[in-house]
Amino acid sequence: MPDSLTANQLVAYNLMRIRKTLGLDQAEAAARLEPYLGVRWSKAVYSAAERSYHGSRVRQFTADDLIALSRAFGVPVAYFFLPPRPGDRENGHGLRSGNVDISWPELFEVMVGGDYRAALLHRVLELPAGERPPANSHAGVVLAQMSANRASAWDGGSAPYTAGDPRLMRAQQAAPADLRPAVVAAIVTSDRGVLVGRRNDATPPWTFIAGEQEPDELPQDTVEREVKEETGVEVAGQQIIGERVHPATGRRMIYVAAAPTHETSLIVGDEAELAEVRWVSLADAEELMGGTMYPPVREYLARVLGSGER
Repeated sequence: MPDSLTANQLVAYNLMRIRKTLGLDQAEAAARLEPYLGVRWSKAVYSAAERSYHGSRVRQFTADDLIALSRAFGVPVAYFFLPPRPGDRENGHGLRSGNVDISWPELFEVMVGGDYRAALLHRVLELPAGERPPANSHAGVVLAQMSANRASAWDGGSAPYTAGDPRLMRAQQAAPADLRPAVVAAIVTSDRGVLVGRRNDATPPWTFIAGEQEPDELPQDTVEREVKEETGVEVAGQQIIGERVHPATGRRMIYVAAAPTHETSLIVGDEAELAEVRWVSLADAEELMGGTMYPPVREYLARVLGSGER
C-alpha cells in the first residue's frame, strides 16, 4: 500500500467497515444498496469495491454512489472519508489529492471543521426557509454546533452554541418525534437471560435498556455506553435486529443485539431513571412488558434463549 491513500480507497475501506459493523455479508449489503443505487451489485462487484482499499484496481466511487451508501447504511457521507484504524493502515499516513498530501487531522478540517464550516451555514442560509432543516431538528442543531460563530444568524440568539449549551438540549427535546435522535434499545443476552429494567416513571413500567443515539455514534456504540452507564455491565454491541417507528411515542427505534464482555453482576447506575435492573427469561420479559415486545426482537430472543423459564 502506498504512503498516502486516495479518497476512493478510503471509501472502499469504510464500506467494508460499516458492512461488518452492521453484521452483514456482501450479498445482504448489496440488497440494502439496490433501492438507492437502482441496480443490484453482484457479489463480485461488491467484493471488488471493498478490495479497492488494498488492491491495485481502485473503484471510482461517484457522488451518486456516496448518497446511496449513506442512505442504505444509515451513516453520514463524511463517514466514508474517515481515516482507517491505525492497525489497518499499513503504510497509509494520509490522503493524496492530486499532487497534495493531506494528513489525517487536516482531513477532518476538509470534512467538518475549521475554516470550512462557516461556508456550510452560509450556503444553507441562502436556501428558502422551507428547504432548510428546522432549527429545532437534529440536523439543524448539528449545523449550529458546526457553525458556532454564525449560530446567532441561525436561531436568532445572541451568542454561539458551545458544547453542553442548554439551548441545544432544549432544541432537541422540542423537536418533533420523527426528527429527534433515534432511541437505541440494547437486547443484551447472557446465560442468565435477557437484561431488562423497571422505569421510575412507568412509561413503560419495564423495558430494555435504551438511550438516544448521539451525533456520529453508531448504534452499537450507543448500546455499549448506555448499558455501562445504567447497569454497570460492559457489553459488546453486535448486529442490528430491527428498526421501526414506535407506535406509542413516534420515535425512531433501533434494536441492537449485545452480549457482556466480562461480569454479569448488575447495579442501578441511573437511579433517576431506573428503579431496578435484572436478568429474566423470555417468558418473564414478555409478561413484564405486557405483550408489547417488538416481534423481530421476540424472534431473536427465542432463537438465542429459547422460550422456557429460567
